[in-house]
Amino acid sequence: METLYYVRFTGRLQAGLSHEDVVTNLINLTNLDREKAESLLSSGKAHVLKKDADLETAEQYRTTFEKAGMVMQVDRMNATVPPLPALAKAETVQYSTLATDNSAPQADLLVKKETTAHIYETPKSNLVMPKENTSGQGKGAEIPDGVRGWSWGAFLLNWIWAIGNKTWIGLLAMIPYVGFIMAIVLGAKGREWAWQNKEWKSVEHFQSVQKRWAFWGLILLIIPLLGIIAAVVIPMFAQP
Repeated sequence: METLYYVRFTGRLQAGLSHEDVVTNLINLTNLDREKAESLLSSGKAHVLKKDADLETAEQYRTTFEKAGMVMQVDRMNATVPPLPALAKAETVQYSTLATDNSAPQADLLVKKETTAHIYETPKSNLVMPKENTSGQGKGAEIPDGVRGWSWGAFLLNWIWAIGNKTWIGLLAMIPYVGFIMAIVLGAKGREWAWQNKEWKSVEHFQSVQKRWAFWGLILLIIPLLGIIAAVVIPMFAQP
């Protein structure tokens, strides 16, 4: 019989990382939105994020969430846990988190107290799977949310932007008459091509770099315009 494991968030964050740091990392590394990431960390208690997993899957979860800054633990499921006894109608069922007492058996998910049975229910984060970084995988690679859109950097800096983003088709912008058309194409499709042609740490890293390209593109556009304005205005005031 295959040995199964569960992956547990201990409720602690890695040293040197703030709550906001870990929330941001979770958004980048998983399909959690901010609300769910905040909810996962807010209680400060232990949570089982995945159970009945094989060792490879459990290690994948542990690695991803530790990379986000959470202190994780992987343990074997306890195959000898007795079934939950039938409850009388007067008894109540409560849902709670896994006990954090390190002295208790780590794989024991059932905790009885007097006439109330506490049953651990895996939170919705059990459905979380690490997002694959598809950047640099070439034509046909999946384009994640936040990548598509108009690129001012590609439009304004065209062939220079193309070299920096390994989008070699953009070198067509150097050809007379073709250049302006290619600049428009780069503006419309450049962000997608850049994601597919070059490896990026995350979508946020990609967006940050593209904002810098757009900033310098606008600077190089504004400087000549200021020069033209100065060339027109200064002689007007210089006339006696």
